[in-house]
Amino acid sequence: MANPDLPQPKKLRQTVQFQPRWEDLNVDCLANVFGRVGITALLLSVPFVCKSWYRASLDSACWQRLILTDVDTEIDLGNEGFWNSDNEIEAVVDRRLELFRFDTLMSKFVWGYQIDHNCFSETQFIMFVVNRSRGQATFLRLPPLCQIALLNRVADVCHGLKGLSLHRCSLIYSSSIIPELIGKCKHLELLSLRGGSNNLKELLLQISIHCKNFCRLLVLNAVIGREDALAIVNLVPNIKYLSLRKSYIHRDNLVTLFRCCKELMLLDARDCSGFDGSDVEILALASRIDKFSCEGSRNGDWKS
Repeated sequence: MANPDLPQPKKLRQTVQFQPRWEDLNVDCLANVFGRVGITALLLSVPFVCKSWYRASLDSACWQRLILTDVDTEIDLGNEGFWNSDNEIEAVVDRRLELFRFDTLMSKFVWGYQIDHNCFSETQFIMFVVNRSRGQATFLRLPPLCQIALLNRVADVCHGLKGLSLHRCSLIYSSSIIPELIGKCKHLELLSLRGGSNNLKELLLQISIHCKNFCRLLVLNAVIGREDALAIVNLVPNIKYLSLRKSYIHRDNLVTLFRCCKELMLLDARDCSGFDGSDVEILALASRIDKFSCEGSRNGDWKS
């Protein structure tokens, strides 16, 4: 007599036979998954698995988070889910490493799609990725040294951006177009300036005029002077999340931010210089917000 506790071979085969396959999932489910795998996999892996995956990879829902290129994240502030959910756009990456990763990704793309590299520029590659979103991109992290022509085209396509990350090199060499780009992003909530900005006040002015939902600012590896601190408190006084990682900020300017940004919930000042993390007044002010992080900070000169 067969043991009822043991699986019957015939039934087991039937169970395996009708098990759903990944390629049989509907496009919406596949697009939801592919939108989380990163640009590298979305360009170089997913389209080559099967026809259904290729078709799903063309869905604009896969291209809402345009992080060029994939980065190792460093932001980790406990249970602040709203902050951590988009930490790819906030990651601190060395400029040379970021350029190397971007060049490597583009080279693999050109080789994989059998494109003549002599007829394919960095601008064309970035716009290929941006156009895949069909105007639905919500987060965009551009590599360093973006040209004005590229930023002009991005501004015309990505009107629904909620998060934008720019490198200092782009801010320097394309400074004339950046305020216009931000001015077109009516839904912008987060701005990340990797390496800081010489025209922070002008950028925040555009945000104060056009971006009513703005609540997160990241100015990384920069010098936060008196004018910058006043620009933050005067132009975006309702800021909720502020990261100044690896920057120099004098303790008086940090005190100004704590006192004047009444809606502040989180301030990340890790690895900063210019103030003492054990300063009694700073700690007293920091106790009023949900999260203040200053590990690795020191009262000394700034080192980029």
